[in-house]
Amino acid sequence: MVVEIMFKESIKPSCPTPYHLRTYKLSLLDQLMPSAHVPMIFFYSPINSVSNHMNIVGERLERLKQSLSETLTIFYPFAGTIKDGLYIDCNDNGVQYVEAKVSCCLSEILSNPDILMIRKLLPSNISRLVSSDAGIPVAMIQVNILKCGGIVIGTQTSHKIIDGPTSTTFLKAWAASARGSGEVPRPSFIAPLLFP
Repeated sequence: MVVEIMFKESIKPSCPTPYHLRTYKLSLLDQLMPSAHVPMIFFYSPINSVSNHMNIVGERLERLKQSLSETLTIFYPFAGTIKDGLYIDCNDNGVQYVEAKVSCCLSEILSNPDILMIRKLLPSNISRLVSSDAGIPVAMIQVNILKCGGIVIGTQTSHKIIDGPTSTTFLKAWAASARGSGEVPRPSFIAPLLFP
């Protein structure tokens, strides 16, 4: 399987983070969390009945980026960077976003899963980062377009602030925004108040 990076960019929140929210202090529990990014991969079937599926894939990619930008306004710390393991600089640098073209079909990946092959579907910058928390992005996303028209979305999010339920809420909010749903789940970033 060959994964060719088509382009990389930073997806920023659609509205700037208010000044009073620019520094998000990590709770005691979050400070004690190891510096690890948790990977998740989502597989989406190709569009079988449409002859111009690449046009539809292109439209979906644009919708994914736009809805991610809108979702980051609500989940503002995700667009920042971890500083000194103590706080997140909510500087609106954005989420690292990569689009890649993959030389195989979804059926090939799922019929014979190989961990080394599947890791190529995740953002790879994290392996090159130093062990220090200075300036580490909170979230990274890689959208992979398969030869058959299927899409695989790989995410890596910092366990310093994003646990399982938070990740689920973020992904539900992103999906709701992409669908144009008015009911977007909203987080409450109150851990520092509960565990100062």
